[in-house]
Amino acid sequence: MGTGESVRIWSVRDAEPWGLTGVVGSIGVVEGRLSGPVAAARVVLPYRLLKTDRRLGRGAEVGLHLSIGGEDDPAETTLLERWLAPSGEPVTRGPAHVVELSRRAFTFSVPLGRGPVYMPGSWLRLRVDLPASGLRAVSRARVQTVFECDEHLLYGLSLTGTDAGTCDDEHREVVRRAGF
Repeated sequence: MGTGESVRIWSVRDAEPWGLTGVVGSIGVVEGRLSGPVAAARVVLPYRLLKTDRRLGRGAEVGLHLSIGGEDDPAETTLLERWLAPSGEPVTRGPAHVVELSRRAFTFSVPLGRGPVYMPGSWLRLRVDLPASGLRAVSRARVQTVFECDEHLLYGLSLTGTDAGTCDDEHREVVRRAGF
């Protein structure tokens, strides 16, 4: 891990899963109990934890639109869209299952034949809209890996920068609120 990288911390203790996204604040060496000095990272978390291990603060925003397109192609494909139905139930539409979305990486899968097909090395644009808060982020992405697994195509993309209309702070906030 390096300073400034995004990290995720997960717990599934007592069948009550929770997760936090943080940022590596610094790297150092600490004295280990058995093996002497070990490398350690100080992770800055956006929430305080209670003694019950519950997450404080708001969860993921319900309203979300996630789309992807070729870098020079204005057409975009909706990967995932979610909103609240009039009954108050969350509704999801789109072929993608999002595994991870962080400031520097995006991993998702789509069923074979149901979504876009991109080759490793392709340059794309990833757009994340949060309609309720009016936030959006557009990032340049490069396809690092694609492989077939259980009738799905799994994509691993590295996010290499934001669009001219998106600042780094807005990108960070959109990713945090998207909740993946």
